[in-house]
Amino acid sequence: MLTPAQLSDLAFRFDERLAVDPDELPIDLLPGSSQPVERSQAAALMLEIAAACHDYDLGWLHQCWTSSGLDVRPEDLIASLRNLFESRVEMRHGVAWSDIEVFGFPAEDLELSRPIDRAFLGQVLFGTWRLEERVASGGVAVVYRGVSLTDGSVAAVKIPRRGTDDKSDSEYADRIREEAAILKQVAGDGVPRRLDFQEAEFGPVLVIDWIDTEGGPGLPPHLDQGSQLRLIVQTARSLDRLHRQDLIHGDVKLENILVDRQQRVWLTDFNISRAAPPDQNTDGPLPGTLGMMSQESLVGVAADAGVSQDIYALGVLLYELIASRPFVRAASREEALVASILMGDVHEPEFPDETSELLKTICGTATTRHVDRRFATAVDFADTLEHYLEATLAKEMIPPPRRRLIAWQFGTSLGLCLTRLRTMQEAFAATRELDPSDKLPRPVRDRIGYGMGVALAAEDAQSAVERLSWELPSPPDIEGLRTAAYRAPHLRASDLPALEESLDAVEVWFRTLWRGIEQRITPEQPREALMATVALQSRFAPRSKTARATWRLLAEQTGLPEVIRASFAGRFDDLQEAEEWRSALMRLDYDVGKWLRYDEPADDVLPSRS
Repeated sequence: MLTPAQLSDLAFRFDERLAVDPDELPIDLLPGSSQPVERSQAAALMLEIAAACHDYDLGWLHQCWTSSGLDVRPEDLIASLRNLFESRVEMRHGVAWSDIEVFGFPAEDLELSRPIDRAFLGQVLFGTWRLEERVASGGVAVVYRGVSLTDGSVAAVKIPRRGTDDKSDSEYADRIREEAAILKQVAGDGVPRRLDFQEAEFGPVLVIDWIDTEGGPGLPPHLDQGSQLRLIVQTARSLDRLHRQDLIHGDVKLENILVDRQQRVWLTDFNISRAAPPDQNTDGPLPGTLGMMSQESLVGVAADAGVSQDIYALGVLLYELIASRPFVRAASREEALVASILMGDVHEPEFPDETSELLKTICGTATTRHVDRRFATAVDFADTLEHYLEATLAKEMIPPPRRRLIAWQFGTSLGLCLTRLRTMQEAFAATRELDPSDKLPRPVRDRIGYGMGVALAAEDAQSAVERLSWELPSPPDIEGLRTAAYRAPHLRASDLPALEESLDAVEVWFRTLWRGIEQRITPEQPREALMATVALQSRFAPRSKTARATWRLLAEQTGLPEVIRASFAGRFDDLQEAEEWRSALMRLDYDVGKWLRYDEPADDVLPSRS
């Protein structure tokens, strides 16, 4: 047997000779025939290096091996084939089983795979699907091009990758199962069909339509910008169909978009997709690709990280197409969150000089950190971009206003502002006996953190007022509430008077604002004012039977569908715990939002181009 040092020396000498003439094998460098084992090892190494000089062409290697007459032991040739397989995968070259099987070795003997793979090239699953080519690997799965031994059809076969421990193994397998369930539900235009799903010994196997592309995932680079923009329009319409079926993709990015040879867009990778109605408390970090994630999804607010998350990702796609650079660069979730907060506020994204103002506005509207200022639906984004392409877009229609939806968001923001304000006031009332130098009790410090929520809700309410063009007073200076939220662990009783003064100012603003709606807005904009009132009353329902009765009456007047009214009202007598009320309100907001986005006729949106 050759030692590692001898093999290294031979490799260097083979490489020198083959660099001069890659078609002339340096057979004279091989050990003599009296050393068959060493000669076989060296010959396999020589063939491996020669194939590398021919861009790892396995077809060339087979022809060269058979024509050279070299006597190479099977185990040595298998070792070289495994090395070449590794090299091709690392270089993102496809490796087809048809290029390997000509060497005459069973797939089970070769076991061509990477350390993260649970299957190997050429393996036949369930007696039907042969793994013909290892196409790609991601954070959850390894994807193969599979061929049916029954009818010769081609499909994409997804198998969970190996994790670093039992927990990650289980997580990846569950993600594939969840994707299989989603594809069973939503397959259609723009979404591959689920062809097969079975459990193998190593875990779940998902088989879906094979999408024949010109050059892999993403938008074809040879297309002009207008054609690529139309592909983004298609992507948005496919997302809209998902959203109408109560699903959030959650990982929209170029790598998960396939464009077939007929220029049709297909969305892929649904392994972190989720149901849109936030029935459960799913606060906390949401999975996704950092550079594509909105502020609310990075924070992990289940009630907000829904349709708006996918729309944000559409805006990032649009920017990266226009600017040919990442929207944000982040190595961690914290960096991505800071970047998403600053972008469009302290920092403006850089566009090429020739970018039109309308296109900048579309991009900025989709990626704003203010959720209520983004496009309300993916189809709004698609229609707006299509109107831009047809030169029929006015800047004042970006985004389409959808006034009743904004009015609902206004009411919920006001309600959130007031309920958190009241919670803080109740906590402060328990501190009357404290000395000014006393440190605040833990429950009071926790409630001071609500000051950030009061400030954000007041900002959102003011944003809605501006979009509705209502002449109403602006909120008072609430910077002190933000500062207190950050400094809560260090505050003392002497700090409370200033905080109470800020809260009293917010409450006065709230009451003035609401009187303005009742006195001035209702006669002019009854539909919007009524919708805002119903949204506000829903926030008080947990606290007041009167508010519940008022809500029932006003909700009917808005035209809110009976099924939504009955679903929320039916919980009035059953829900006691705060978390149960929170879940009920989250569901109500989702149902009303979906109705106002998709089912309620709107006269203030762009004509659809679909």
